[in-house]
Amino acid sequence: MSNNNSEYYFLRGGGQMGALIRAKDWSKTALGDPAEWSQSLRTMVAVMLDNPFGMYIAWGKEYIQLYNDGYRPILGATKHPQALGISTRETFSEIWDNIIASMFDGVMEGKAVGYPDLMLPLNRNGFVEECYFDFAFSPIRLDDGTVGGVLVTVIETTDKKKANTQLKESEERFRTMAEASDILIAVSDETSDATYFNKAWVNLTGRPMDDLLKFGWVDLVHPDDKEIFVNIYLDAFKNKVPFTGEFRVLDKNGEYRWLLAQGPPLFRPGGSFAGYVSSCIDITDQKNATHKAEESELLFRLALAG
Repeated sequence: MSNNNSEYYFLRGGGQMGALIRAKDWSKTALGDPAEWSQSLRTMVAVMLDNPFGMYIAWGKEYIQLYNDGYRPILGATKHPQALGISTRETFSEIWDNIIASMFDGVMEGKAVGYPDLMLPLNRNGFVEECYFDFAFSPIRLDDGTVGGVLVTVIETTDKKKANTQLKESEERFRTMAEASDILIAVSDETSDATYFNKAWVNLTGRPMDDLLKFGWVDLVHPDDKEIFVNIYLDAFKNKVPFTGEFRVLDKNGEYRWLLAQGPPLFRPGGSFAGYVSSCIDITDQKNATHKAEESELLFRLALAG
C-alpha cells in the first residue's frame, strides 16, 4: 500500500535506511503517522538521515527505533530490518534489563552520557558476541522542555579492540620468549627511544632495564664505537631500513664485550612505522680469535722478512 511519506522534508535522503523509513507504514506503530510527529522528532530524524555517522533514535516511553545507514551494521543479520519501528526493549532484549535500561531511563530524565569502548554482549548474527562501541546518549527535548526520546551516536570499536587485544597478547608472548633467550633483545619505538631490554641485557651489563631505556644504553658503548654505531642506528630510523653494526659494550665486570647488532624495521597493520626489534649476539670470542690470528700472521711475516 503506497503512502505519502516521501513528501515529508524530514524523511528525504538517507540512503537505504531513508528508503526503508519512507516505505514503512508508521501508522501501525506506536509513533503513528509522520504527519503527527512532533517537531523535535522530525528535526532529529532529518539530522540522523543526513549524517554519515551511526545515529539511532529511541522515541517515547516505548523507545521506538529509527536509525540510519551508519548504524545499520551494528544490528547485524538478525536484528535488521525488523528493528525499525519496534521497541529497543525487544531488539536488545539480551542486554536490556541488566545493562542498558538504566542508561536509556537516565537520558529520558535529561542526563546525557558517553561511554568509550563500552562492551555489549549482543546476539546480532545468531550467537552472542562481545561487541565494543563508543557511545554518546543525548536527550531529545520537546518544545515544553521535557524529553521526548533518546539520540544515540555510536562508532563500533570491536575490530580495534580485538586488534589491540591480539597485539597485547602478541607482545606478552614476545616478551616471554625474549626473557627466556640468551640473545640480547631490545625494542625501540618510532621515535628511536628504546622501550624494552630483555634479561640477557640486564645480565650482561649488570644494569636494571630502566637505566638502559631511551638512550641510556649509549652510555655503556665504548667511546671509540659510540659515534659510528649511533649514526648507523639513527640513519636506520630515518630511512626505515634494516641495520647491522658492531660495537663494544661495558659489561658488569667492567670489561668491554663485542656485540653484533641487527634490527629489522617494524610496521603496524595499517603500514605506519613502529620502530625496531634489535638482536645482539656476543662476538667477543670471534673477535679475539681473529685478532690472535692476525697477530700470528704478522709475526710470521716479520719472521720471514728477518
